[in-house]
Amino acid sequence: MNVVAYNHRGNGYRAAGNYDLAIADHTKAIEIDPGFAIAYNSRCADFTSKGDYDAAIADCTKAIQLNPKYAAAYFNRGIASGRKGDFARAVADHGQAISLNPRYAKAYNGRAWAYLQAGDKVQAMADVQRALELAADDAAALDTRAHIFEAMKKRNEAISDFRQALLKDPSLQSSFDGLKRLGAKP
Repeated sequence: MNVVAYNHRGNGYRAAGNYDLAIADHTKAIEIDPGFAIAYNSRCADFTSKGDYDAAIADCTKAIQLNPKYAAAYFNRGIASGRKGDFARAVADHGQAISLNPRYAKAYNGRAWAYLQAGDKVQAMADVQRALELAADDAAALDTRAHIFEAMKKRNEAISDFRQALLKDPSLQSSFDGLKRLGAKP
């Protein structure tokens, strides 16, 4: 097998929720080609999914060292940093991903979430609006905007967005939880 095949199979394992096999395949790809930034970024996503944020950040940092213009590695490092509670770094990394790819809707949404967690609802709303301009059907961005509306005490708008998010992705637990918190039915 070559590095690309290991990387693809590892991504498939991650999608199926088997993070240990994903990490093993991405590690094998790195062993074959230590300069393959994509495998480091993929393993970063594996470690984030598994909850090992320090390992994730280290792998994304290595991917960025190998390819400083790798927007997805900044995005994934931002996700790991945000989950670790380092919202300033998450905002900075998502911002770098956006500067490298101004149409990166997921990075706008990631930065919106980090801003929200840091308490900056105005910046959060601006970013999530841009994410939705770029990807109007993105359930995750609708869910983020619903959380922002909820934080702004705009109950009806939050309920509407949680419901829209669930129409796009019926498995989105955070939208179910948001509706429950607000005393609304899906």
